[in-house]
Amino acid sequence: MYQGMKSILIVLVLTIFSVSITARFTYIVGECPGGVEPGSEWFEQTPCRRCRCVENAYECDDCENDTPLFLQDNCYLVKKKADNSAKYPKCCQTHTSICKGDSNFDQIAFETFIGTLQL
Repeated sequence: MYQGMKSILIVLVLTIFSVSITARFTYIVGECPGGVEPGSEWFEQTPCRRCRCVENAYECDDCENDTPLFLQDNCYLVKKKADNSAKYPKCCQTHTSICKGDSNFDQIAFETFIGTLQL
């Protein structure tokens, strides 16, 4: 019984993570900025997003949360400052993974991170 409950909790947590890891979508009615033609795509740095010109409007995908849902074994996540000079979606990335074997791997940080994932 306990093992079954643990499996249900893991599925529930992964579902919550997958729902929270979505990009925001904006749809703006009107002409595309800068004379961009329908069918064209462009990237903006501030805010970090990708936009597409469609007939009589344009739509943009913004960053919301870039936390990876799945990690490699023996890795942990570290928050970092987003690189606003990078193109979408790299300018969204606010986490990086550090794995055993990396020069900056910290065993205590790894154990702490894994402890937060334990149910």
